[in-house]
Amino acid sequence: MKCLHTITLITMLGSLAGVVGPAGAAVLYMPPAELTRNARQIVIGDVSEISYYWEDEARGLIRTRVTVKIDQYLSGQGSGIEVLDIPVEPSAS
Repeated sequence: MKCLHTITLITMLGSLAGVVGPAGAAVLYMPPAELTRNARQIVIGDVSEISYYWEDEARGLIRTRVTVKIDQYLSGQGSGIEVLDIPVEPSAS
């Protein structure tokens, strides 16, 4: 179960970096086959750290940084540590 969950998590996080919309919670559904077809990397690993930081405090832009310690690359290559920076736009209110 860890393997499937981790692959899905990382693939989804990588995809979310491009689909989080202005509300900060909009997520485009993609079937697993499409996620894996479009993925630059597919990995098995553990999230080792999650942090948040201001990209532009005046505009309210926050980024979430997820660090993953990779156990195995199923597709693609890397250094053994992957860091995903996911933008979170402020909600339009």
